[in-house]
Amino acid sequence: MGGAVRGCAQVAVFLFLVLAATSFGATGEPASTDPDEPFSPMLLWAVFVLVTAVVCIVAAVIITAAVAVLLALGIVSSATLIGVFRGHLSSGLRAFHYQLFAALAIPGGVGATWCWARFHGPAWSGREILVIGSAAGLGSGLLLAFAVDCLARMAHRRFFAPTPEP
Repeated sequence: MGGAVRGCAQVAVFLFLVLAATSFGATGEPASTDPDEPFSPMLLWAVFVLVTAVVCIVAAVIITAAVAVLLALGIVSSATLIGVFRGHLSSGLRAFHYQLFAALAIPGGVGATWCWARFHGPAWSGREILVIGSAAGLGSGLLLAFAVDCLARMAHRRFFAPTPEP
Protein backbone atom coordinates (compact mmCIF):
# COMPACT_ATOMS: atom_id res chain seq x y z
CA MET A 1 0.00 0.00 0.00
CA GLY A 2 2.93 2.32 0.60
CA GLY A 3 3.72 2.58 -3.11
CA ALA A 4 0.14 3.44 -4.03
CA VAL A 5 -0.14 6.10 -1.35
CA ARG A 6 3.24 7.53 -2.34
CA GLY A 7 2.12 7.67 -5.99
CA CYS A 8 -1.11 9.41 -5.04
CA ALA A 9 0.79 11.88 -2.89
CA GLN A 10 3.16 12.64 -5.77
CA VAL A 11 0.21 13.27 -8.09
CA ALA A 12 -1.41 15.55 -5.50
CA VAL A 13 1.81 17.53 -4.98
CA PHE A 14 2.28 17.86 -8.75
CA LEU A 15 -1.26 19.18 -9.20
CA PHE A 16 -0.76 21.59 -6.31
CA LEU A 17 2.47 22.91 -7.85
CA VAL A 18 0.79 23.29 -11.25
CA LEU A 19 -1.95 25.26 -9.55
CA ALA A 20 0.53 27.46 -7.77
CA ALA A 21 2.45 28.09 -11.00
CA THR A 22 -0.69 28.98 -12.96
CA SER A 23 -2.04 31.27 -10.26
CA PHE A 24 0.84 33.72 -10.77
CA GLY A 25 -0.20 34.34 -14.36
CA ALA A 26 1.98 35.71 -17.14
CA THR A 27 3.19 38.77 -15.18
CA GLY A 28 4.82 36.83 -12.38
CA GLU A 29 2.69 38.53 -9.77
CA PRO A 30 0.28 36.70 -7.50
CA ALA A 31 -3.35 36.54 -8.49
CA SER A 32 -5.69 39.21 -7.22
CA THR A 33 -6.38 39.00 -3.50
CA ASP A 34 -9.24 41.46 -3.54
CA PRO A 35 -11.65 40.49 -0.68
CA ASP A 36 -14.62 41.56 -2.83
CA GLU A 37 -13.77 38.96 -5.48
CA PRO A 38 -16.27 36.09 -5.03
CA PHE A 39 -14.24 33.31 -6.66
CA SER A 40 -10.69 32.16 -6.12
CA PRO A 41 -9.17 29.69 -8.63
CA MET A 42 -6.56 28.72 -6.05
CA LEU A 43 -9.28 27.52 -3.71
CA LEU A 44 -10.87 25.50 -6.51
CA TRP A 45 -7.57 23.82 -7.33
CA ALA A 46 -6.82 23.16 -3.67
CA VAL A 47 -10.19 21.44 -3.28
CA PHE A 48 -9.54 19.45 -6.46
CA VAL A 49 -6.12 18.31 -5.21
CA LEU A 50 -7.51 17.32 -1.81
CA VAL A 51 -10.40 15.38 -3.35
CA THR A 52 -7.98 13.63 -5.71
CA ALA A 53 -5.69 12.70 -2.82
CA VAL A 54 -8.59 11.35 -0.76
CA VAL A 55 -9.89 9.30 -3.70
CA CYS A 56 -6.41 7.84 -4.29
CA ILE A 57 -5.99 6.94 -0.64
CA VAL A 58 -9.43 5.32 -0.48
CA ALA A 59 -8.68 3.35 -3.67
CA ALA A 60 -5.37 2.17 -2.21
CA VAL A 61 -7.09 1.01 0.99
CA ILE A 62 -9.78 -0.84 -0.98
CA ILE A 63 -7.20 -2.55 -3.20
CA THR A 64 -5.15 -3.55 -0.17
CA ALA A 65 -8.22 -4.96 1.56
CA ALA A 66 -9.20 -6.93 -1.56
CA VAL A 67 -5.73 -8.43 -1.85
CA ALA A 68 -5.75 -9.31 1.86
CA VAL A 69 -9.11 -11.07 1.50
CA LEU A 70 -7.91 -13.02 -1.56
CA LEU A 71 -4.78 -14.05 0.31
CA ALA A 72 -6.77 -15.02 3.42
CA LEU A 73 -9.13 -17.17 1.37
CA GLY A 74 -6.18 -18.91 -0.24
CA ILE A 75 -7.26 -18.04 -3.75
CA VAL A 76 -4.00 -16.37 -4.76
CA SER A 77 -1.72 -18.97 -3.18
CA SER A 78 -3.56 -21.99 -4.60
CA ALA A 79 -3.65 -20.46 -8.09
CA THR A 80 0.07 -19.75 -7.82
CA LEU A 81 0.77 -23.36 -6.82
CA ILE A 82 -1.25 -24.64 -9.76
CA GLY A 83 0.73 -22.43 -12.11
CA VAL A 84 4.06 -23.53 -10.62
CA PHE A 85 3.23 -27.25 -10.68
CA ARG A 86 1.93 -27.17 -14.24
CA GLY A 87 4.76 -24.95 -15.39
CA HIS A 88 2.51 -22.48 -17.21
CA LEU A 89 1.47 -19.02 -16.09
CA SER A 90 -1.80 -19.39 -17.99
CA SER A 91 -2.81 -22.39 -15.85
CA GLY A 92 -2.37 -20.35 -12.68
CA LEU A 93 -4.28 -17.41 -14.13
CA ARG A 94 -7.10 -19.71 -15.25
CA ALA A 95 -7.29 -21.29 -11.78
CA PHE A 96 -7.34 -17.84 -10.18
CA HIS A 97 -10.05 -16.75 -12.58
CA TYR A 98 -12.29 -19.76 -11.81
CA GLN A 99 -11.78 -19.46 -8.05
CA LEU A 100 -12.45 -15.73 -8.08
CA PHE A 101 -15.69 -16.09 -10.03
CA ALA A 102 -16.86 -18.90 -7.74
CA ALA A 103 -16.01 -16.96 -4.57
CA LEU A 104 -17.73 -13.80 -5.79
CA ALA A 105 -20.86 -15.58 -7.04
CA ILE A 106 -21.66 -17.43 -3.79
CA PRO A 107 -22.87 -14.33 -1.88
CA GLY A 108 -24.83 -13.27 -4.96
CA GLY A 109 -26.49 -16.69 -5.11
CA VAL A 110 -27.42 -16.54 -1.43
CA GLY A 111 -28.83 -13.04 -1.85
CA ALA A 112 -30.83 -13.99 -4.94
CA THR A 113 -32.19 -17.11 -3.22
CA TRP A 114 -33.16 -15.10 -0.16
CA CYS A 115 -34.98 -12.52 -2.34
CA TRP A 116 -36.78 -15.25 -4.29
CA ALA A 117 -37.79 -17.12 -1.13
CA ARG A 118 -38.85 -13.92 0.61
CA PHE A 119 -41.04 -12.55 -2.15
CA HIS A 120 -42.10 -15.44 -4.40
CA GLY A 121 -41.14 -18.79 -3.01
CA PRO A 122 -41.85 -21.08 -0.10
CA ALA A 123 -41.03 -20.24 3.50
CA TRP A 124 -37.51 -21.62 3.75
CA SER A 125 -35.36 -21.48 6.83
CA GLY A 126 -32.12 -19.53 6.88
CA ARG A 127 -30.07 -22.73 6.63
CA GLU A 128 -31.95 -23.88 3.53
CA ILE A 129 -31.52 -20.49 1.88
CA LEU A 130 -27.80 -20.57 2.69
CA VAL A 131 -27.25 -24.06 1.31
CA ILE A 132 -29.37 -23.68 -1.82
CA GLY A 133 -28.07 -20.17 -2.51
CA SER A 134 -24.45 -21.22 -2.05
CA ALA A 135 -24.88 -24.13 -4.44
CA ALA A 136 -26.66 -21.94 -6.98
CA GLY A 137 -24.05 -19.19 -6.67
CA LEU A 138 -21.17 -21.65 -6.97
CA GLY A 139 -22.69 -23.26 -10.04
CA SER A 140 -23.49 -19.96 -11.72
CA GLY A 141 -20.04 -18.56 -10.89
CA LEU A 142 -18.29 -21.57 -12.40
CA LEU A 143 -20.56 -21.44 -15.45
CA LEU A 144 -19.83 -17.74 -15.91
CA ALA A 145 -16.09 -18.37 -15.43
CA PHE A 146 -16.23 -21.11 -18.07
CA ALA A 147 -17.99 -18.78 -20.51
CA VAL A 148 -15.46 -16.00 -19.93
CA ASP A 149 -12.62 -18.52 -20.26
CA CYS A 150 -13.98 -19.74 -23.62
CA LEU A 151 -14.34 -16.15 -24.83
CA ALA A 152 -10.80 -15.32 -23.70
CA ARG A 153 -9.34 -18.38 -25.45
CA MET A 154 -11.29 -17.56 -28.62
CA ALA A 155 -10.07 -13.94 -28.55
CA HIS A 156 -6.51 -15.07 -27.88
CA ARG A 157 -6.58 -17.45 -30.85
CA ARG A 158 -8.07 -14.77 -33.07
CA PHE A 159 -5.90 -11.80 -32.14
CA PHE A 160 -2.65 -13.43 -31.04
CA ALA A 161 -2.42 -16.34 -33.46
CA PRO A 162 1.07 -17.03 -34.70
CA THR A 163 1.60 -15.83 -38.24
CA PRO A 164 2.72 -18.45 -40.75
CA GLU A 165 6.27 -18.03 -41.93
CA PRO A 166 6.81 -17.64 -45.69
